[in-house]
Amino acid sequence: MLLTTDHGSIHCETPATVYAKRDATANLRYKFGEDLRSENPEAAIPVEDLKAFGLPAMGLGVRLLLATADAFFVYPTKLREYQARYRGSFLHGGVTPEEMILPVALLTPRGRGAGPGGGGPR
Repeated sequence: MLLTTDHGSIHCETPATVYAKRDATANLRYKFGEDLRSENPEAAIPVEDLKAFGLPAMGLGVRLLLATADAFFVYPTKLREYQARYRGSFLHGGVTPEEMILPVALLTPRGRGAGPGGGGPR
């Protein structure tokens, strides 16, 4: 049996202020939209060419921001509210190993009667 999951999450502690138009997506670890930028360049990876990332083009000027480390995106208009609400949350959608590496386990039977006290081959 092959056992896996779709993605992981990360414990987010660091708010990162982003500036965007109202059309930006609401996700806390990634954003699509026009004129997106992060106040702290180390908190986000900007993607200008969506097609180069294997994503469909979404219109002129639309870019993607991906959160790094334990950052989560907040807007300057509700900065304190979002900081208080989401600090310490487990979130997904960014680019950390915990979110990007797909865990896989391959489970195989050990043979007939090999369980506890089963007396099977050793």
